[in-house]
Amino acid sequence: MNKILIAVVFSFVSLSVFAQEKKQEVEQTINNLRQAMLDGDSAKLDQLTDSELTYGHSLGKLENKQEFIHALASGASDFETMDISDQTILIKNKTAIVRHKVTANIKEKGAVNTVKLVIMLVLVKNEKHWRLLARQAVRPQS
Repeated sequence: MNKILIAVVFSFVSLSVFAQEKKQEVEQTINNLRQAMLDGDSAKLDQLTDSELTYGHSLGKLENKQEFIHALASGASDFETMDISDQTILIKNKTAIVRHKVTANIKEKGAVNTVKLVIMLVLVKNEKHWRLLARQAVRPQS
């Protein structure tokens, strides 16, 4: 009986450790994506995004992967700062849903604007890496 109890406890602990590792992988992907967006690094942005990316802006504009990368790499959308807070992560199999708040300074057409957004990201795990599949931003309610 003790062996069965030990096996059950070990299984729960193993599952918990595995879930924590997956969450840390997703957090690292989000950190890498944030830095690539700040840097306008097209190679890293390409690695971190799925080929079928749909990127939704708070004003309704939608971009595909190529448009998203081009806007950041060309400087058309230039993040000067980006702070993430209140992040939550839900993982189900090979899909992660990430929600967080962002406060950012974005330089567009020569002017710097501060934006506050609530964002939902959907990441999928392809091979060994998490990649951004979808993003939708909304303006927070007052």
